[in-house]
Amino acid sequence: MPIDRGLSIRQPFAWAVCANVKRFENRTWTTDYRGTIAIHASTSQQNVNELLKYDEDGILRKDYFEFGAIIGLADIVDVQSYGPQHESDSSASGPYCWEMANGRFLD
Repeated sequence: MPIDRGLSIRQPFAWAVCANVKRFENRTWTTDYRGTIAIHASTSQQNVNELLKYDEDGILRKDYFEFGAIIGLADIVDVQSYGPQHESDSSASGPYCWEMANGRFLD
């Protein structure tokens, strides 16, 4: 099945979507599309650099993450406006919460 849609996400969030750690991807726009999309890890290293500042134990390494590449696939199963139902999920912030499922990495 060919994949004709993709979403560019900053690391480490692209990794988290593919690893099924991050349930919601937050966007300023909505989409009617439901189905499989390619997950593209953007070239921005800003968020990873920020995490590394607080990694006192040296667990994280920047070279663990891919940048500027399609790293996996995930399914958009729903899109919702941010609301009280999202407050318990730290990955949700809106204004639109794209619910992701079935994340998987490409070789």
